[in-house]
Amino acid sequence: MRARLPTRPHSSRICAPKTARTIPEPIFIAALLGTARLRHVEVSSEVWNASADNRDRLVKRAIQDHYGERDGYVPAFGAIVSYTLVTTPGYLADYGFPFDTKGDRMGSIRPVERVGEAVLGTKRGDTRLTGLFRDTPIVILT
Repeated sequence: MRARLPTRPHSSRICAPKTARTIPEPIFIAALLGTARLRHVEVSSEVWNASADNRDRLVKRAIQDHYGERDGYVPAFGAIVSYTLVTTPGYLADYGFPFDTKGDRMGSIRPVERVGEAVLGTKRGDTRLTGLFRDTPIVILT
């Protein structure tokens, strides 16, 4: 019998919600680049149809690739501490499986807070500048 994930969530992503900072510093960087873009990693659509072992293998590869490409750092948020595979959308929180930075699963399903969005504009309520650089490649300078 194969273990299946619950119904596919709205977002087929691995979240990196556990970083050194929960509030971006400086916040305008998150507003210009997009908070979700900084804190989410796309995963293969194969993840949702795979057995538990294959799913964990695919997720591990995605985590290792992301962590290596970013040198373990998310601009404005700091060092990556862990990842979560979001599997089930909830009302106030989503639910997912936690993974460490090496891609190994760290426990059972748990609630995951959604990532807020930073906005930027010239006046209150103006969000025209939010995501201005969302299509610009992110490069980590070392």
